[in-house]
Amino acid sequence: MSKFGYPKYGKSQRLGRAGESFIDSFIHQKLGWIYRSVHQESDFGIDGYIDIVTDENVTGQTIGIQIKCGDSYFNKKTEGGIRYEGENKHLNYYLNCLFPVVLVVLNSDCSEGKWVEFNANITSPSKSGWWIEISEKNVLDLSVKDDWELIAGPVSDNSKKIALSWQVNDAIDKSDFGVYLVPKDDVLACDFSGLKDVIDRLSINRESLLKKRGTLEVLIAGYDNDPREVYEIPEIRHWYSESIKAGIPWFYFLGKHANGMGLTVLLFSYCDIEVKLKKSGNTYVEIADVEQIFEWLDQNYNNLNKFTEDKGIPSEINKEMSERAYALVSGNFVNKLG
Repeated sequence: MSKFGYPKYGKSQRLGRAGESFIDSFIHQKLGWIYRSVHQESDFGIDGYIDIVTDENVTGQTIGIQIKCGDSYFNKKTEGGIRYEGENKHLNYYLNCLFPVVLVVLNSDCSEGKWVEFNANITSPSKSGWWIEISEKNVLDLSVKDDWELIAGPVSDNSKKIALSWQVNDAIDKSDFGVYLVPKDDVLACDFSGLKDVIDRLSINRESLLKKRGTLEVLIAGYDNDPREVYEIPEIRHWYSESIKAGIPWFYFLGKHANGMGLTVLLFSYCDIEVKLKKSGNTYVEIADVEQIFEWLDQNYNNLNKFTEDKGIPSEINKEMSERAYALVSGNFVNKLG
């Protein structure tokens, strides 16, 4: 033997390699699916990924898999099966995965295998981390095909959904301005996902993004019978204020129509206001604290700058939209809404 020694290929490495080779063959040959191994240096709790194939169609459904091989794993018995033990760092890791994860144990010669879907709700704490029971009934054989398809979730044909989305985008592209009706539920939940979807559609390509600046009108649904102005309703005021914190680039998209009403409502919803007079269908309000106006400008300028920088929008357009917003408030701390 050389006095310098040699790299070691020990029992645990042999078992690990044997287990993964078995799973690779099992997935490809028995299930007819695709197994994608994770290189050892990138293995942080997932040994590989299983891509579901249905009628020779790769569906996009994926399951992560962690493989343990060795008789010692089968020696950890429970009343219902096998005790699978894991570290807390893997618990957090699995919980953050956007796909389901299955845990598999194989005996040393890979003649027997058991599995369980990772579910934090059925884990228990242990001295070194956590453990989960693998049922004796969960045998690794052809029956897992139906079980794992169910775990992966239903396959969707999105053809109609995509076609409808393209129709919506085409209609938006052909229109001079757009109206987004905010559902009342979104207001109450401070949900901006629908609004962000509209912004994505307005930003579908650079030509559209430049053409659609200052063309979006926003209406709030569910308050038609409320005698108050929208900026007087607490939950609507909160929704607008939180939308600014969420980074919505209002200064870029809010419409130029209706005398800047969109920006005015945004301003009045952010600032503390005092209703001075209601007469002949008109409401006269005053902003109590001028400093809030500058806070409003500052936060929305930051959102505008970030958006235009991310999208590579020319500085002159940023300036155009900034000046439009500033013109609304410059020297006009008492405003009129009709």
